[in-house]
Amino acid sequence: MAAQLPGGFSPVQAAHKRIQVVAEQAKPKLEELLRREFTIFEVVTFTDRYNDMMKEDCVKIKVDGDKVLLVYLEEAAVMTFPPQVNLLSYIPDAPADCELNEFIEELMKLRK
Repeated sequence: MAAQLPGGFSPVQAAHKRIQVVAEQAKPKLEELLRREFTIFEVVTFTDRYNDMMKEDCVKIKVDGDKVLLVYLEEAAVMTFPPQVNLLSYIPDAPADCELNEFIEELMKLRK
């Protein structure tokens, strides 16, 4: 049987819970930054086609001329907590793995 932590959580479940809490705390800050610094087209919620319980908030922002960049708030927020997330799908020139502050620095380079 897998190791249990207080509260009946396995270490993996506990790590996921911590990631979720960190993401919930970081998400509003990230969204506020995007609203302040970028032209936002819309905030959309995508539902995973394989699992309708999986929903992700995504902000469409205008960058560099007519380009539109999608920022997945949940995944960007999770970068405040290890393991690091691959960012190549978000920002073309971002390093492959980076923390939230690095992600924001890269994002700021794309400002209108």
